[in-house]
Parts: sequence; C-alpha cells; structure tokens
Amino acid sequence: MKLIKLSYGVLAYLFFLAVFNYLVLFLGSGFLKDWIPLLSALKTVDSGIVLFSIPGIPAWLSNFLLLIAFSLQHTVMARFGFKKLLTR
Repeated sequence: MKLIKLSYGVLAYLFFLAVFNYLVLFLGSGFLKDWIPLLSALKTVDSGIVLFSIPGIPAWLSNFLLLIAFSLQHTVMARFGFKKLLTR
C-alpha cells in the first residue's frame, strides 16, 4: 500500500511539473522560441485568431470589463439571500 501511495504522489508531482512547464512555454513563447526553435510548433498565447475582439476597444479595457462583470456576478451569487432563493 505504501508503494501505491508513493507512486501516486510521484506521478501527481510529475504531472504538475509537466503542466506548469507547459504553462511557462505557453505564456513565454515569444522570447523562448528565439532560443529554442522547436517551441514554435507549440500552441501559445500569441498564436491563433482573435475571436472576441471589439474594434476600437483596447484589450486592457475589455479585460477590465470582463473582470468587473465576473466580480459583480460572483458578489451577488455569494450572498445568503441569493443562495436561499436558489435552493427553494
């Protein structure tokens, strides 16, 4: 049983390392692919088409508006009255 727990822990840790390293490559590929050309084949934050852009609005403003919308929705749904209303 100890061997199963140990192997599970090691596999979970290795999986975390793989996911975290891919996150670093996903976000930092702009400067990393200059050093390692094989990274240009990976999906990155800068690759692909832009689906939900509104012309004339800067990216920071649309991100801010999305953050505000999520914050308001989360604040309203976290209240006791809303939870009581939802569970009726």
